[in-house]
Amino acid sequence: MKKNYLLIDIFRNHNYDFIEQQIGIPLITVRPPSFLKRKQLCWLAGCLRVLRLSSRNDTIICVFDFQAVICSLLCSWFHLQRKIICINVMLKDKKTFKNKMVSKLYRKAFTQDQFFATVTSTEYGRWLNKKLRTNVDFTLLRDVFHEHYHTDFDGLYNNAVFCGGWNGRDWKFMLEVAREMPDVPFNLVMHKGVKEKLNETIPQNVSLYTSISADQFYQLMCESSLLCLPLDTEAPAGLLVMFHAAANEVMTITTDTVVTREYISNGRGMVLKNDIIQWKGCIDHFLGDTYHRRKFAKNLQKFLREECSEKNYVKVIKSLICEEELEEED
Repeated sequence: MKKNYLLIDIFRNHNYDFIEQQIGIPLITVRPPSFLKRKQLCWLAGCLRVLRLSSRNDTIICVFDFQAVICSLLCSWFHLQRKIICINVMLKDKKTFKNKMVSKLYRKAFTQDQFFATVTSTEYGRWLNKKLRTNVDFTLLRDVFHEHYHTDFDGLYNNAVFCGGWNGRDWKFMLEVAREMPDVPFNLVMHKGVKEKLNETIPQNVSLYTSISADQFYQLMCESSLLCLPLDTEAPAGLLVMFHAAANEVMTITTDTVVTREYISNGRGMVLKNDIIQWKGCIDHFLGDTYHRRKFAKNLQKFLREECSEKNYVKVIKSLICEEELEEED
């Protein structure tokens, strides 16, 4: 009897219990060995573990896309027959030697017959095919919006702008915008290493944090009037923070990318080119327009509840595992 395995990435603080609870078919969860502190070794060890536990024609669902690529390549090298489901590809478009090498690995995996990948944006799937010169039929899988993203906090909304997170943020651009708006307070949360690499003078109207808890992070965001996410990549970035903001009726202004425009368009926020004048004007306008600021945030929240629910997420994954069971259920 074929078995289904869910390979977890222990370095990502995501809750995947809902998948096991709602999918309605047996699912065996596999976690990499926790004693390995180096991420790359941990990812490889997790892939080797799930391949060892699984058998011919079993299905392996990888919630971290790069582990799916590793599993696929190991199967190819050792002539193993496994169905690999890669959850939401997040390949960056950086012009570095490392990214070029990683892109070749993804391209190799995409050409395997038993490799099935999802993307959080249809347009991003087209962008990937163009970038890698492939013709993959990606499955659309919106990132999941959890109801527990709503945060209870004490205090009032202030007239501040919040920007925080780790991957894909254009911090230099955000600081340039802040310099042009000296009367507006900006709360920025970034990794300590990112701050050191920036080597930028921090404007007086910017409060910069590098070591705060997740609760403090979202408290600071919820008390702000706007979430600003200038991005430097076409790959998915900032969606988790954006979802938290929508759950708490904080409007998002972000960079126009092949991913963000599918979430933020149609009155659900603002997508802009990374142009200082545009961002300054947009921030000024919405700081003074509470009605539309809240309306846009509520529109995004409604979209996420309808399109990005746990139920829809699980349904797509189930369809990739066994389409015939889904058809019977419908």
